[in-house]
Amino acid sequence: MAMKTRTQSGLLLTLVLSITGCGLVGIYCLVAGRFGRLEERILVTTALFAASAILGLASALVWERKRWQPIGPVGIAAAAMALVFVLPLVWVDRAAWGATLPTRRFLEKAGGVAWVWAVALPLIGLTALARLERAYLLVRTATVEAAVLLAALASYEIVWGPVRIYERAFGVLGILCACGFIALPILDRVSMLHKREAARSVELKLSLICPRCSTTQVLPVGRSRCAKCRLLINVEIEEELCPGCGYFLCGLVGIYCLVAGLFGPLEERILVTTVLFVASAILGLASALVWERKRWQPIGPVGLAAAAMALVFVLPLVWVDHAAWGATLPTRRFLEKGGGAAWVWAVALPLIGLTALARLERGYRWVRTATIVATVLLAALETFEILGGHFRINECAFGVLGVLCACGFIALPILDRVSMLHKREAARSVELKLSLTCPRCSTTQVLPVGRSRCAKCRLLINVEIEEDLCPRCGYSLYRLESAACPECGLALTDSLAGAPHPETHSA
Repeated sequence: MAMKTRTQSGLLLTLVLSITGCGLVGIYCLVAGRFGRLEERILVTTALFAASAILGLASALVWERKRWQPIGPVGIAAAAMALVFVLPLVWVDRAAWGATLPTRRFLEKAGGVAWVWAVALPLIGLTALARLERAYLLVRTATVEAAVLLAALASYEIVWGPVRIYERAFGVLGILCACGFIALPILDRVSMLHKREAARSVELKLSLICPRCSTTQVLPVGRSRCAKCRLLINVEIEEELCPGCGYFLCGLVGIYCLVAGLFGPLEERILVTTVLFVASAILGLASALVWERKRWQPIGPVGLAAAAMALVFVLPLVWVDHAAWGATLPTRRFLEKGGGAAWVWAVALPLIGLTALARLERGYRWVRTATIVATVLLAALETFEILGGHFRINECAFGVLGVLCACGFIALPILDRVSMLHKREAARSVELKLSLTCPRCSTTQVLPVGRSRCAKCRLLINVEIEEDLCPRCGYSLYRLESAACPECGLALTDSLAGAPHPETHSA
């Protein structure tokens, strides 16, 4: 476990440095108006490091969860090999290879194959983390099979040349993979909602001892607080499911167009409409998640409304020809402007809201603030431009804001992961455990914080402890006995201050 944690920490550090380098080079090129061969190589190199680190992190997550081994370590090795093979191609000109041109061709083919599997393996491994109901398991099976077949065909074509197979088969497999990888996290969310409702319907509860104040109590499955010290405890129960069947829904129009060779105005409109519905649903789900977690209201419901309005504004533009508007052309222009502004905020609001879910340490919170400021400013400027205004600002400012937003939204989940690793190590250093009674077999036992199984019935129980932080400076209030924050001096309420040491109370 320590090795896996060190691997993740190294990959996270590489990714943060790569994103920082990409952002700085991009901003320099935009401000200075200079983009030569050297800047291009630096930008490509940092982008390659960032991509390799992201793929390595995904594989490390699969490795840590012990799913479908050895996909995790093999995926990390593939990402490292892909980086090693491609870097000489970036920094050495073609003319400089001379007699070693076969070596360059070998690096091109090996690098292409390595990148194909560096992308395919973590994607396949991450599907194992989806906690699906029985009816949805076939979606995962079909997605994995399509991804393996597509990666194998792509590798064969890179190494030995074109495959004697109808080219549309690549398109069909690509559509199946894209639809599957989009659908799986959504189906995971649906399955979790169903499990939560089922747990509520039977009032699933368990008895446990609070690790902070040692108070024995009965808490429901889900997020709740200790009745005495108000420690936030999140308990998840994951029941194992039997293999079964399900359904696959997405990409039918695209597959039909590829197979039949037809792509007229009707097929185009149907395809655009389905894409719009999918995009609106994804943005709405993100806003609903923010709303459910009760973070930064009313961003959640406003984001849902913006996604619905964006869909309503744009659909008439898709299905009604430009010539058919006639005297109602101003109405079309209104829909174009209203739809553009609605889509801007339908994207911006859930992104801003999701930043509130990042559990950051105090030293990283300025990244969230800078990202939100850049996002709001960029969305406001884009809305002003769409509605017909012409803002007197250099166009490179839009590029700078876009780079800041992109780097921030990539960095925040990484910093969240770093913070969680630090908290996990801190919890492990004090051996934070709690005593609870299994809700399935009623066995009382002591389990560590995190994912573990009941010693008797093997039920998977995930326990998360979220310590309260000072509302002003973010200082951890764990084991704090004073009535004021020792960092900034803020007076604290009784529910936060004065929590007794765990070892000073017995169960």
